[in-house]
Amino acid sequence: MEPTRRPGDFILDRYMPDAPPKEREAARRRLYDFVGTLLRIAIRQENERRTLEDSSDVDGRRRMTG
Repeated sequence: MEPTRRPGDFILDRYMPDAPPKEREAARRRLYDFVGTLLRIAIRQENERRTLEDSSDVDGRRRMTG
């Protein structure tokens, strides 16, 4: 029976197939941190995009509202 797969195993298996367990866990933590950073960037960009769309002042010009 195959042991339970954890998040990140696909990437770790692909790029570190022969790594010892201690190295895999360190790499898994770095991978989690990296993905968390990417997620925070994407959320911030989406919030900024929404704020810009909701703004009545875009590029220094007033936007007509209905």
